[in-house]
Amino acid sequence: MPDRGILVLDLGLSAVKATLFSLDGRRLATAQRSITTRSPHPGWYVQDPEEWWVRAVEAARCVRSAANLDAIEGVAVTGHMHAPVLVDLVGRPLADCPVIWDRRPEAEWAELGRAFDVPAHHVRTGGRVGPQAVPAKLRWLSRHTPEVLTRAHVLLAPKDFLRLRLTGEACTDPTDAAGLLLLDLRQGAWALDLAEAAGLRPELLPRIVPSASIAGTLTRDAARALGVEVETPVVAGAGDDVEVLGLGAIRPGDVYEHLGSTGTLSVVTDQLALDSRARVETVPHPYPGHWLVGGSTNAACAALDHIRRLVGHRDDDDSWDDALNLSLDSADRRPFFLPYLAGERAPLWDDSLRGAFVGLQLTTDRNDLLASVLEGIAFSLRDISEVLGELNLAQRRVYASGGGATIRGWARLRASVYGLPILTPREGDSTTRGAFLLAAVGLSVFTTLDDALRAAPIAAEVSEPDRETAAYALRHQAFRALVQTLTPWFRTSPHICGNQGGDNVAPASQ
Repeated sequence: MPDRGILVLDLGLSAVKATLFSLDGRRLATAQRSITTRSPHPGWYVQDPEEWWVRAVEAARCVRSAANLDAIEGVAVTGHMHAPVLVDLVGRPLADCPVIWDRRPEAEWAELGRAFDVPAHHVRTGGRVGPQAVPAKLRWLSRHTPEVLTRAHVLLAPKDFLRLRLTGEACTDPTDAAGLLLLDLRQGAWALDLAEAAGLRPELLPRIVPSASIAGTLTRDAARALGVEVETPVVAGAGDDVEVLGLGAIRPGDVYEHLGSTGTLSVVTDQLALDSRARVETVPHPYPGHWLVGGSTNAACAALDHIRRLVGHRDDDDSWDDALNLSLDSADRRPFFLPYLAGERAPLWDDSLRGAFVGLQLTTDRNDLLASVLEGIAFSLRDISEVLGELNLAQRRVYASGGGATIRGWARLRASVYGLPILTPREGDSTTRGAFLLAAVGLSVFTTLDDALRAAPIAAEVSEPDRETAAYALRHQAFRALVQTLTPWFRTSPHICGNQGGDNVAPASQ
């Protein structure tokens, strides 16, 4: 039994997870505790940061007792992004945290949209501002709860709040700083004028430290709560984009794909690359000197799960395997599926879009519908891939993650849709693995991230594109034509215009 280990705290949107790793990267124990998302008003989705801390402590004590370790060498944190946490001078949260789904600041975004020219803002921050982004949320707080900003001492991302509780030190890392959409990417420093436009005093912005650096040590109270030695080092960590590091996608041309409730496709580059049309976003990679260029769709597995419920499909239904027989030999009866059940983000950025089946026939059955959904989600991610191609960013192989990546047979279809091989790890939870790698380097267990990745390799299944790649390219063209044809109707239909903004979308884990 190893005598030393590293503790990782991962604050997800639905649960906080604690994982103990041995120093060579083996998982020793994992525990998680659910957290609550409340919607007190339409369009509001909030969480209580105090609950994050309580549940993190519970999970940490659980794994600490499950793994017979003599010592914890260090702690690392990661967590969901794009959500502001404002705390007072003693570190107490001043308000619930509006998470990524929260879209209350529609009116404030209308104002900010005039101050934040989207392409100009993208050139500086690499991001795409909108009503769900942190600047709009800060503007809403400054208007509706000005006392919160008056009393605030510092603005933090969710994982940074956990680290504040651990160390008493307020800071962030480049990934979460970029996620706040207030970071000047070229300067590597806060864009103070953008902060002021959002209604934030510049002095509330925390210092930025490298993701693999030691950000502080455990306070006496935190050490007692976790059952760990006082002054144990705490590594800065990164936002949940650290999953890309855990997958091993660190070379230019490596493509990061996440299939959760939302879908993500981004490519690794060692040069800062920006899209002049702001169709995709650019964020710092947890690997120093590298970037991720790509974007997220609004409904990937969320769309799949919804359609499965509508057609009465159960998880234990054997017909699921039949639905995954996705040969194009049956395409003559397979409809097209537009997966825009909650509008769309990258690369279309259009809240008016909605889902649709097109091409239903009397011979269409349930399995055809499910196959169409899997194909349509892949097509929506290919849309992002094509923008990356227009930016002359090489794409060589895809590293897949998320619950959807484990659906048997889907990887082969996606590989053919993208025209790229897909690597699916045999062991899940690349997010905590990525945080472990940062911690191992920060604690000098390994000298570099390359050393850490070589010492703790990840086994993966490989799915290659098949002979149907050209045929899928033609079906994707037909998919794009349908989107372009239906978009004007979506934008002008009173049935859609009266219900924009995604307020009725039930949140689910990313």
